[in-house]
Amino acid sequence: MTTRLTGNVVADGSEYSYLDWAVTTQEVENNRSLISWVVGWHFVTYGCRGLRNADGTVQGSLVYSDHVAGDHVHPFNAGHNHLSGGGDLAVQAGELWVSHNEDGTQTLSAAVNITGFSGQTSSGSDSWALPTIARFTSPPSTPVISEITDVSFRAVFTDGTGGAVPIDDRELGWSETNELPPEFTMSSDGDDVIEDLFTGSTYFVWARTHNAAGWSDWSEPAITETLGVPDIPDTPSISELAQTSLLVDWLEPESDGGSPITGYDVAFNTVDDVETADIVSSASSPKRVTGLDPFTTYYVWVRAVNDVGAGGWSSSTSDDTIAGARVNDGGVWKQAVPYVRVAGVWRIAAAWTKVSGTWRETI
Repeated sequence: MTTRLTGNVVADGSEYSYLDWAVTTQEVENNRSLISWVVGWHFVTYGCRGLRNADGTVQGSLVYSDHVAGDHVHPFNAGHNHLSGGGDLAVQAGELWVSHNEDGTQTLSAAVNITGFSGQTSSGSDSWALPTIARFTSPPSTPVISEITDVSFRAVFTDGTGGAVPIDDRELGWSETNELPPEFTMSSDGDDVIEDLFTGSTYFVWARTHNAAGWSDWSEPAITETLGVPDIPDTPSISELAQTSLLVDWLEPESDGGSPITGYDVAFNTVDDVETADIVSSASSPKRVTGLDPFTTYYVWVRAVNDVGAGGWSSSTSDDTIAGARVNDGGVWKQAVPYVRVAGVWRIAAAWTKVSGTWRETI
């Protein structure tokens, strides 16, 4: 579509100078418009007017100037005629890039001036708003992470500023590494739950917005970690060994995985194999393990538990329960646990010895 700037109409036939312009193309990436323009004189009856002293200006730039003395402006010259048959005489044409403002808007100004017959001058100027060029918005805010679970979290962000047209789409992206583009993306409304994540993993989270210009840059990343199981505790210790029990002590692991520790599992076995071990639970350290055999080597492990699950087993430690008596059962010597009756109740009897005047349980 072409817009015409007309100079003032001169006498004798409503003739005038003109400057036609049109937007040929717009570059979103460079925020500018290409303007095509034509300067000329509009004839009504006569084809010769002795045109001279012509100027055309677009956006402050002198795009056409002809001030040569004499009857100079006439491409057609058959019998000294500027234009055969009447109409528009285009004397100069070209193109000009016009930069837009930061928000994509711009006002185009133009002026034309041509001296016609008998010294009549037709001149005029005007301005128009060019079509707004869509601008990219600035990146959104860094997402705020909340409601973290072992496999999900909520991400909230606000739109960036700028851009001459409304935002029509939003996107969240996330990866386990701080590298763009994100490994995973999803359409967003600025407040979404990201699901199906790995337990106990670190994630980098970005956001971006879209308008008619395209996608904005990604925001700064938010860094978060899904909940996981507790760390592996250090190797526990064994103490207070008895014939059929022992006491296990351990330290709380360095990390609870983001979820408070709710208890511990203590495993014990007569071989160094936690997979076939018996397990007892404990709210905290220490834990007395009972029901053991006397004079037997026991291996012990411990692991921490939270709402996500159980962490890994510690390294094993081992020690021997105290020896009891041996009896001959059908020709086979077997380990026996001595019992004594106290107030009508049978209790395990432990062997004691006097050391420096003090009675101590033997091991």
